[in-house]
Amino acid sequence: MESYVPRIEISALEGKYVRTLRSTDLQHYANGSTGLENTQILIIAWSSLLGDSPCDSLKPKRVINQFINRLINDVISVVQSFAALAQELVSNIEYDASRNIIIPFLPGLLKTPVAREFLTLYRTGDLTILRYILSFLWFGKKLFSEDPQLETAAFRSWIDTEERLKAFSYPTALLENLKVVVQFITKDWEPLKLFFPKHGNGAVAERGIKGCISKNEILQMTPSMQRVYFNTPYHLGILSASEMYSMISGSSVEDGRDMSRLMFVPKSYKTFRSICMEPTAYQYAQQGVRLWFEHNLADGMLKDHIVLKDQGVNQRAAQKGSIDSMSDTLDLSQASDSVTWKLVSRIFPAKILKHLHATRTSVVELPNGETYKVSKYAPMGSALCFPVQSTIYAAIIILSSIARLYHVRPDDPRFFHEIDVAAAYHRCYGNRNRGRVYRPFYAYGDDLIVDKAISSIVIAALSSLGFLVNVDKSFFGNQCYRESCGKHYVAGVDVSPYTFKTKKIDRRVSMEALVGIIDQINKAQQYGFTTVRRHLINFALRYPIQGVRTKSGLNPLLFSNNENDSMAILCNTPRNTHLRKRVYTRGDAGDSSCCMLQRDEVRSITLAPLKSKRAPVEDDWYYYAQWWRARYAVDRNRLDYNLPIAKSDTLGKGVGWRWTANPA
Repeated sequence: MESYVPRIEISALEGKYVRTLRSTDLQHYANGSTGLENTQILIIAWSSLLGDSPCDSLKPKRVINQFINRLINDVISVVQSFAALAQELVSNIEYDASRNIIIPFLPGLLKTPVAREFLTLYRTGDLTILRYILSFLWFGKKLFSEDPQLETAAFRSWIDTEERLKAFSYPTALLENLKVVVQFITKDWEPLKLFFPKHGNGAVAERGIKGCISKNEILQMTPSMQRVYFNTPYHLGILSASEMYSMISGSSVEDGRDMSRLMFVPKSYKTFRSICMEPTAYQYAQQGVRLWFEHNLADGMLKDHIVLKDQGVNQRAAQKGSIDSMSDTLDLSQASDSVTWKLVSRIFPAKILKHLHATRTSVVELPNGETYKVSKYAPMGSALCFPVQSTIYAAIIILSSIARLYHVRPDDPRFFHEIDVAAAYHRCYGNRNRGRVYRPFYAYGDDLIVDKAISSIVIAALSSLGFLVNVDKSFFGNQCYRESCGKHYVAGVDVSPYTFKTKKIDRRVSMEALVGIIDQINKAQQYGFTTVRRHLINFALRYPIQGVRTKSGLNPLLFSNNENDSMAILCNTPRNTHLRKRVYTRGDAGDSSCCMLQRDEVRSITLAPLKSKRAPVEDDWYYYAQWWRARYAVDRNRLDYNLPIAKSDTLGKGVGWRWTANPA
């Protein structure tokens, strides 16, 4: 398709600013880490944001042109400098003694295209303008990048963390006190009576294995899993766990592959993140233990502090903290990599530890093919990594709270000689009407929200246990800004920025990348960024799509007012005049109209499976187990007999076609 022209059109002070991005201007990105196509769409979207200022201030053409030239010259340096300005801005917004918001004056912002917006914010304190400024400054921080140097740096950092923790010496008294708290937290946890394992959605360590069916074909339990889970008398409905295991392909228990596979994937323009693919047997068992672990969290004393199914709990607490400054938000660096097996094994009781040990891989295959024995408890990729680290952080916060309340150090060997942990906890976080001492805390992975009175003690305890607190992303005291679980607040106002993120784009955009572009379009509408939305719609409609050929010059994308349709561009008054239609008439059922459906329809593309694999009859043991899981594991207060269990695997996704009711 030759109809797409990378053109920028923005209303400017002197009239409309129009500029076409020539490929020769961006040629130096063709073989770079960000790629020509991804850089091109970022420049178009970012510069078009200048036309969506909430101040109704049209930019001079000179300002727009200078900004575009800066992006063309070196987009990474612009992203870095603007992100640093945004961080400096939010870190210095504070309350004065009268609880008025003080906006800092930053000369660096006067050298950006949003200088006029910043001066208006500084003068009026209008936080809707702040949201726009943060969106502009942070717009490109999730720019796609494949820089091999970043991957090397991420690998080096991963190894450095491992070596640091291997040599780390934990304070004995602090561990003993933390163990008392963990035992108090878990004292009412019931033994794992019903084991409901399942395959996870992610990739596994064994190469070439995709989907539940392929995983079933190679599934064989390890001796440790057999001892813990399959030589037990308790039952899954009719069959015992050991009887169900005997139905697994390969039936005899053999040594499993005790090695996960490490790789690094792009996270942003400046860093890669590590992911680990667990062996199939371990992934399968981890999902059963995770379900039990999370049920105990949801039913136990931590149910008001760790809510893994709802990020909104943390977000609302951050919003409240931004209003009254009574709660601080703490963020950790390399959080999951810093939870060591040495720490876990010394603080969790045996009834939990045996499950964590049986489902843990201790050896990792590195990207270069070498093997490495890890000190961490579990890599990102283990289903248990998130709930376990959340529990550990909650225990550290409780210990710190009690320490401050009784004026003792968390690492005092005599800490619990005269202190009853249950009574102390209830004094700290008990019933609000009975005078609890501290504001409730929340732990969602490494997103922590704690009472400001104990944040310094929590940070010290975390550091003593080898954790690294990210001070730049943590916010304290009279700072008006709080951030947790992706939501940003200043004085209770949601100022969460619009950040632009896409997958890799080539000469033809993939369907997966197109889904991301459509999501960005709909997000721009929610933010009221109409100019950004218009430019992205032009891209989505005209840029060539892999596997799609059109005669009209417009891609067959659906415009709809259905917010739940992930492949539709949201629109209040959709027309879809560019789509093929079939119209309902009252004619005979044999004609080409939609007589039987009694509705007008339009034909558009969607993300669809290219291939599927049907489960063999031999896999019925697995789907039988999942049926029991659906009955008992979804909600303890509800029996769901109708939860669908898919018996086929999708082996690839691409372009599919659909007829849908015409929303026009």
